Amino acid sequence: MLSISPTFRDERGFTQARSLRERLAFSAEIRATGNILPDQCAFLLRSGISTVETQDGADPAAWQKAADRFSFGYQPSVLKEPVLSGLRRTIRLGVPRNT
Repeated sequence: MLSISPTFRDERGFTQARSLRERLAFSAEIRATGNILPDQCAFLLRSGISTVETQDGADPAAWQKAADRFSFGYQPSVLKEPVLSGLRRTIRLGVPRNT
């Protein structure tokens, strides 16, 4: 387990997690701790963070809603999800999508 503590102003944790996953093929748990907002959930998952340690009193329903909010991204991520540019090409050219 590796703990990364991003704050609202500090995005280094996201970059470190993505680098670990993509460049070093790190497959163990990466846990985010600290002052993390549910709005950051999609970015956490897309950067390779696997677990979030929420603050006391955090609403689990808000975190689940944030995790389910997006089904695609604008940029490639460590997740195997459709990227918007690929979706646009699929629609424009009628190319079947690989899911």
